[in-house]
Amino acid sequence: MIRYDTAHGFVHIDGFTRQGKVSKERLGLTRAEALTRAERDIKQNWAMYRERFLRGDG
Repeated sequence: MIRYDTAHGFVHIDGFTRQGKVSKERLGLTRAEALTRAERDIKQNWAMYRERFLRGDG
């Protein structure tokens, strides 16, 4: 599962696994750019993210 986030003073993606592991990927984007990317990414890739999460891949 992923989450686009702007907390902690920077724009990033949080990745989560079913086992509770968390990763952060820093994005060099403005908040507006990140919102546009998030909307496009999740619309195009939601099924893949769901399958990865259910398999335990994160």
